[in-house]
Amino acid sequence: MTLFNVIFQAFYLVQAGGTAMLKFFRHLLVAFDKDTNLPLTIDALKTMTGFNFMTKSIVKYTVCNKCFAIYLPGNRQPNCTFEKYTTTPPTYCGNPLFSDTEADRAVPLMVFPYNSLKNALAQHFAKPGFEHQIVQWRSRETVNSTLLDVYDGAMWSELLDEDDEPFVNHDHSLMLTLNTAGFTGFASTNACHICKHHFTVVAGTSKINYSGFDHENWVSRTKEENATEAEMWFCAESDAERAVLEKQHGTRFSELHRLHYFDPVRCTIVDPMHNLFLGTAKRMISVWKDLRYLPTAVLVRMQRLADGILVPPGYAVLSTKIESGFPYMKADKWQSWCLIYLLVVLKDALPEDDYKNWTLFVKACRKLTSPSVTYSEIDSAHQLLGEFGKECETLYGESSIMPNMHLHMHLHESMLNFGPVYTFWLYSFERYNGKLKNIKTNHRNGLEVTFIRVFLEKAFIGSFLRAYSTNLSSPLIEFLEGVAQVKSNSDSSSPLNLDAGHPPALPFSLAMFQQAATNPWYNVTGSEALPPTTLPIKLQPLTMMKDDHYQWLFEFYVKAYQSTSVSFCAVGRIPIGEDVFVNNRIQKVKKISLLGQEYCSGKKKKRGSFVRVLFLERTNDDVSEFPGQIEYLFTHTIKIGGVKRVSMFAFIKWFPAYHSSSHQPLADQGLQLWDKGFMEEDALCIVPVHPNNI
Repeated sequence: MTLFNVIFQAFYLVQAGGTAMLKFFRHLLVAFDKDTNLPLTIDALKTMTGFNFMTKSIVKYTVCNKCFAIYLPGNRQPNCTFEKYTTTPPTYCGNPLFSDTEADRAVPLMVFPYNSLKNALAQHFAKPGFEHQIVQWRSRETVNSTLLDVYDGAMWSELLDEDDEPFVNHDHSLMLTLNTAGFTGFASTNACHICKHHFTVVAGTSKINYSGFDHENWVSRTKEENATEAEMWFCAESDAERAVLEKQHGTRFSELHRLHYFDPVRCTIVDPMHNLFLGTAKRMISVWKDLRYLPTAVLVRMQRLADGILVPPGYAVLSTKIESGFPYMKADKWQSWCLIYLLVVLKDALPEDDYKNWTLFVKACRKLTSPSVTYSEIDSAHQLLGEFGKECETLYGESSIMPNMHLHMHLHESMLNFGPVYTFWLYSFERYNGKLKNIKTNHRNGLEVTFIRVFLEKAFIGSFLRAYSTNLSSPLIEFLEGVAQVKSNSDSSSPLNLDAGHPPALPFSLAMFQQAATNPWYNVTGSEALPPTTLPIKLQPLTMMKDDHYQWLFEFYVKAYQSTSVSFCAVGRIPIGEDVFVNNRIQKVKKISLLGQEYCSGKKKKRGSFVRVLFLERTNDDVSEFPGQIEYLFTHTIKIGGVKRVSMFAFIKWFPAYHSSSHQPLADQGLQLWDKGFMEEDALCIVPVHPNNI
């Protein structure tokens, strides 16, 4: 009851509501003559259960709501004494800090609740396996000329400590990210934080002209120059003087400048989420609407086309947004619009030149948003974005160019420094903002404290329940996980770590995995070690294969293991070498995740069941790509050399070739047409699971 109380209050009730519920349970226990050793307050209940572990170290600082100077807890001075300018005599802010200084307990006008980094780290290090996970990168595999994670970016190894040694060389070094900056906004003519390019003002207006894509002539800012300019801004003696300096240099001062190892030029990223999707993609819709390319009738037709598109898992569905004129779309929907919908639904909506130019932007986005990216792909996307920007100037005029389009030409620098976009774009920050917005409050003063307390509690709830898992029954833990909206670790199906089915000589190898994924000549058997992030896989109980499916699986094994004698239940041995028995029992799998992409059975769920598979042509060495739909995923076990080998397969139904296969009307858009229905099933329906195939 105590655990339910504390969890239910944290997720569904404000403090007063939780206290009322607590009192009700006390009365209920008394009515049934049960032990009433239940605290009277929610805070006492959290202390008793240990739920306050994440929040007991929160410190509340008083903050000036004008200049945001911070004062230690217990501060009682009525006005802000921050020195705004370095003048003689000093110029102080003077803003009131409290709402009523005459009251016994003056209430700060603004507070800053803070959970120290030291305390946060201590809490994380208390989690099982945390310390091991944060050093796994040191033993990671790398792939030549490919960025797989933030560790592959230049900044990871080039950030130097006070002795000018790579910071990460120390065993206990940790890095973190902050959502902050100290540069001027886009209203400045010196708005770019990476280069010194000065924008002009359109004659007769206050509008800034952000055009110009001659990026090869742009001069980069340097850390040293930026520090000098920030210091000049800090030492200015008036707002007017600072405004002049901002216009000249585009820089303001930040306390981060005091960190000698921190380079605000390189370490302030261009966020791909805002830059590509919430920026340019959203902007171009406005441009096309102004040009009357997208009247209501066209939007309705576009929505009908969009409704026929089956969106892969992980991408948002635009159910009514297009028809309604793209209102209130969040970044994930703009991402789907660019990467999934756009080329299909805009084909007949835009003039040909506009459509062709927009395909340049889409191609660049597809290259840049891959989970892993090569240096050549980054260079290619950089060129595509430059061509797109120049053509926008031609099609829509210089006034159509927004700051985001200038920053397109710096995206490649952020990626080279920090790796693939998934390691640094701000989707996670935006999701956290959404979670903060949904926190229930009583709308009184002190919302900041409520936000941080509830946020930390919800982040801690999974670890909190795991601490009690050994003392409570599984059904009760599952119930509490449901109340807390925590993904359950239990499952009625059995988990499988496929590494246990591999010979010791075949651990997961990223290099071999990539080779198999890019080289169609590589003999993929389905028993290759899968990426660690794929495991564990949830398996259903053993079941018998259909006779014809079993026959085709056997044929696959004969071809895959040509140096081994394979025996079949109803067929004799093939005398090639060692005896291998192929049974007809399999374990089906509902879904599997490969390198961030989820694939699932088409019987239960269509999204994620469509795939493209590479094949070598029978008549020549050409590589062809064929689309199909997964009917089911399954694992199968055989024994070779006394070692069990677990293989992962997909049974795929293939789409027929387009009735006019010699002509593909959408080829210029990078799209292929295939007929409806499925081809007759045969042995080619058995496909080993690997990114090379799926």
